[in-house]
Amino acid sequence: MSSSKQRSTVPSMTVARALADKSFPARVFLVAVGKAAYRMAAAALDVLPVPVADGVVISKYGHLGEPLPGLRFFEAGHPVPDDNSVIAAEAAQAVTLPHTWNAIDGQDGGNDYWRGAARYSKSFPKPELKEHERLFIEFKGAAMSADVILNGRLLCHHEGGYSCFRADMTDALEAENLLVVSVDNGGNDRVYPQKADFTFYGGLYRDVNLIAVPEEHFELLKDGTPGIKVTPTVDLETKTAAVTVETRDNAASVAITVNGETKTVERSAEFVIENARLWDGVDDPYLYTATPSPSIPACWWTTTAGSIAMSALPRRVSSKR
Repeated sequence: MSSSKQRSTVPSMTVARALADKSFPARVFLVAVGKAAYRMAAAALDVLPVPVADGVVISKYGHLGEPLPGLRFFEAGHPVPDDNSVIAAEAAQAVTLPHTWNAIDGQDGGNDYWRGAARYSKSFPKPELKEHERLFIEFKGAAMSADVILNGRLLCHHEGGYSCFRADMTDALEAENLLVVSVDNGGNDRVYPQKADFTFYGGLYRDVNLIAVPEEHFELLKDGTPGIKVTPTVDLETKTAAVTVETRDNAASVAITVNGETKTVERSAEFVIENARLWDGVDDPYLYTATPSPSIPACWWTTTAGSIAMSALPRRVSSKR
């Protein structure tokens, strides 16, 4: 067989050629199945003139790549167990979170510890939620990048091994659920830091939590923040503090209380504290409290900023261990 004929039978090229110059309706649903399903789906996305509304990619163990927009991944072994199926089953082991796969080989300082991708999986029944509640999963740290997949649906992709991030699980929940988290600490040119004098430990090395919140709640997805920002500006000579409290939430209004004064606003409020008690390290580490509450006060969060402590807490369903 000549090289030109070999190229013509490559699945991805065949798909690209078949779809070229074709017209499609406004909504396209894509299904790719087989060992080459990932490459065929990627080729289709490259040439389709309209976005894919939804789709699935079902492929053999070890043959899926990075997430593709709008597509859900399902990975399975061959109907007759093959080498990959056996390897996947034998490699799996029970772990308790927090966990890192470099607990031993990352300790000797030899810079020869294993770096790559591994998957965590957990089956669980649908948690009991109150009416209109939404369920988020919170990762305190996943080194160095992670894909969160619930029942075959990609919930989020996160890059950055030292920052908190969350995903909304609500719409992907079923009566019985399979959560898969693919974590990768392999070498790359995207995730900071690129070089350091410490081990890039891989894994879910900090706590993972489920958090239930009312339909109206402070923003939980934006950059892993609590959706609340407190900025104090202190005049040391007059001992006066100007405090700005900003919120990201989906409630019509939010009530913010600082130093006994409450203001109801849409997003932000400013306060002035006269004769402020200044924070003084070990001798007098005093913190003021800013308490925000949307129209449903069960949704609260906790953070600190400067000399202001903000205190509140959402309902936690469980800590994932």
